[in-house]
Amino acid sequence: MQNFQVVDGAIRQRDAKNVPPGCLRPFSPYDSDARAGAKRGTSWTGYLVQLTETCEPDTPNLITHVATTDASVSDLKMVDAIHADLRAHGMLPAMHLVDANCIDAQGLADAEQAGIRLVGPVDKNTTTQPTGKFATDAFAVDWGNKRVTWPKGRVADSWYPRVSSHGIPVIRVRFPAVSRGRLPGLPGRECLRAVESRQGSGEHAAGESRT
Repeated sequence: MQNFQVVDGAIRQRDAKNVPPGCLRPFSPYDSDARAGAKRGTSWTGYLVQLTETCEPDTPNLITHVATTDASVSDLKMVDAIHADLRAHGMLPAMHLVDANCIDAQGLADAEQAGIRLVGPVDKNTTTQPTGKFATDAFAVDWGNKRVTWPKGRVADSWYPRVSSHGIPVIRVRFPAVSRGRLPGLPGRECLRAVESRQGSGEHAAGESRT
């Protein structure tokens, strides 16, 4: 079933795009729970271990948590689970240092709400407007006053809290129609054609971490 399928009454091998996802597909005849994993150019079949340890400057480093998953589980998905286990044992840290695989905008926001400062390298924001030239980092957001300003000083005239199609809280803003088109002082076709920009609490936390 993993590598073959019945087509018109005949058994045919599945092509690479038609196999079950890695998290559901056994890779070893000796261990049905083992899954394939890949990280930094290294691939393997089996499991993944997440270790959490203390890092105080004047005390020994002690392992406080061990989590084992199959190799297909993303590091990112384990952060909340690790925090929940540490909280249950009264060992939740005020600051948690992680690598780039364990941190994203939503994770930063979730950790902040839990009273944890999640620290690690945050990927550069590469998102752009649907048909425009600007990443969301180009917009100045005043969260306290619910005010968004685009690169040449125009201010959004609306601020709408929403929930995205993925169930993520976001803020949708709209700029006045007169603001669309070429931005003064920018050459050629540099323009902002889209009139809506979205920013959620997670992106706010990520933006703070990049600065």
